[in-house]
Amino acid sequence: DDMENVHKKLRSFLPAHVSLNGCVSAREALQMCQERVYRVVVVDLVIPDVNSVALMNQLRALQPHAVMVALALRSAGEAAGDVKSQGFSDVLYKPFEVAAVDDFLSKHFEVDDVLSIDGNVLACAAFSGKEDKLDRYFTRLRTLCHESLEKLASACYDDTIFDLSAIPLRNDKIVRLLMDSDKEAKKLGIAMRLVGTPEVKKVLGAVMETSTMPFYASRADAQNA
Repeated sequence: DDMENVHKKLRSFLPAHVSLNGCVSAREALQMCQERVYRVVVVDLVIPDVNSVALMNQLRALQPHAVMVALALRSAGEAAGDVKSQGFSDVLYKPFEVAAVDDFLSKHFEVDDVLSIDGNVLACAAFSGKEDKLDRYFTRLRTLCHESLEKLASACYDDTIFDLSAIPLRNDKIVRLLMDSDKEAKKLGIAMRLVGTPEVKKVLGAVMETSTMPFYASRADAQNA
């Protein structure tokens, strides 16, 4: 946002553990996104002499794993659907309201622990929220899987163990996650072995694309394979 007061105001709504870097120009935003990694990038829809959608696409190229959020004036009547059709994932309205910022935070910042990484072992955390947060859990899990596989490739691992023992049993979501992660792993030259419960094995066995993935009952079995 080109007005520093907006950055200040938003920062006042954020908890201490969430950091915020404010930029007042497109050039500054592009430079910042070249130097750091961000979870969320918020772009004002009205910046003098700047096409916000074009800027957002440039920032997305630099921050492929970040969520792109539009910042809109509440009175401008920008509907979330219209904003999403322009390529943004979400919209945050100003003037800021406590409830709206809390919802924004719960969407994008409170699911850190859905995936842990230890050496070359990735492990899903159990889901403990309400049913309506399940989509967010799987969306975040997919993003973290991609990021973690890239980290493993950077560290020269050529295989990984993906522990699904605690994953919530949602058949279509598990299958989609695994197909997506397997595709990403193959692209990076990483072989993936799965660990999980008999129930997870049954879910994967019912779909042709996931039925042939190497599956083990324990991490020890997968490590010894």
